[in-house]
Amino acid sequence: MKKHPFRILFAVLALLVLGTSAFAEDVKSATIVLDPWPPYSVGETNKAPTGGYFIDVCKEAFSRMGVEADIMLYPWKRCLKNMETGDSDVLLGVTKTAEREKFMTYTDPVVVDRVVFFYVKEKHPNGFSWANYGDLKEITIGTTAGYNYGEAFNAGVKEQGIKLDEGESETKNFEKLMAGRIDLFVCYEISGKYWVNANDAMKGKIDVAENPVLAEMPFYLAFSNKGKALPLVPKLNETLAAMKADGTTDKLLGK
Repeated sequence: MKKHPFRILFAVLALLVLGTSAFAEDVKSATIVLDPWPPYSVGETNKAPTGGYFIDVCKEAFSRMGVEADIMLYPWKRCLKNMETGDSDVLLGVTKTAEREKFMTYTDPVVVDRVVFFYVKEKHPNGFSWANYGDLKEITIGTTAGYNYGEAFNAGVKEQGIKLDEGESETKNFEKLMAGRIDLFVCYEISGKYWVNANDAMKGKIDVAENPVLAEMPFYLAFSNKGKALPLVPKLNETLAAMKADGTTDKLLGK
């Protein structure tokens, strides 16, 4: 009997698609992690979150899929480690890097935030301006452990030998900025402004260097390649698209 390679290929592809769908239907719950990062995630470390933009979007999406979302807040480095080992299924609010893509599969983007410099207004009463990374060689820039600020920032720091001071959290970095222990703090704009405006000691004293913006970074949900929930990725992308189309995502993100 003569074989038809295209028919065989079609049959194999059909089985793969049906298999993925069947596996997705078998996923009834997922362990989901992220760090405390207001306003995206609100709560205490090692506890369930009490709210936040990413939390609300995640709960709505998983509810629409009929999947129970078990969400916990951990230090960021632990979140990444859990994803690498498969101890957690999903990581919220994560940016892409080549290293992370080795052990995680990303959904479509959920939101885009700007990476900017924060500075103390008293130290720079006329604002802080810079044109290229060479202008930053004589200052100390605060960063947060485990955070990704984009390839352009990494390259500029390396090429110019810019001094970085790594802090364990955004809170600690803003405290160091106010104390003059760092000259600038590189941070995501939405979360950074939240921290400043929520702190009476900082409000009105810290501002954003508007130009140039370091990067515009998309944030995703990412699935551990070793986790049980990985088959949900196509279904979650469909759900996220539907939520954007009907206006739910913008509403939950406070837009």
